[in-house]
Amino acid sequence: ALPLLANSEGKFSNAIYGFRPKVIKEKVIIYPTPQQMREFALKNFDDIEIRDGKDVENFKILRKKKVIFICQRTNNDYRITFQRQPMSAMKLMAKNPTAYFKAEKPEGPQWFKIVNKGQLEEKDILGALEGSHKYCEDIEAREIAKKEKAKEKAKAKKQAIKDKAKAEADAKKAE
Repeated sequence: ALPLLANSEGKFSNAIYGFRPKVIKEKVIIYPTPQQMREFALKNFDDIEIRDGKDVENFKILRKKKVIFICQRTNNDYRITFQRQPMSAMKLMAKNPTAYFKAEKPEGPQWFKIVNKGQLEEKDILGALEGSHKYCEDIEAREIAKKEKAKEKAKAKKQAIKDKAKAEADAKKAE
């Protein structure tokens, strides 16, 4: 029998309790590694910024201060959250339903999640990064076009008001 020892609360337990060595889990190597994803992003996109989380394997990629890609590494896998057109993401989900999911956070219909335990190919993961960047570029281009259209509409409205005022002034002169 093991000797009983009292803890700080006066309760007794076996002497061995609390002295077990901690099991250290080794990280599974999955390709592309988070470092390879960082390098790919920095090499291919000029307008991004990378912010580290608790270490270099947990990071966010931002484009014009908006998050477009999140990588979270664990011992057994990594989780990637990315943006995509919902229809193109549904095709990815149909192709590999065990790896692609609709993300709960960040909220929005364009956010999706990959849990890669080594079953996905490198081109799929890097394609998600490229697709996320392209999606953000497309959204930004649409917003710029929308603003331009609103400016043109406001300018046309001002011009119509000027033309109407001029026509009324000309009509008064003609009388």
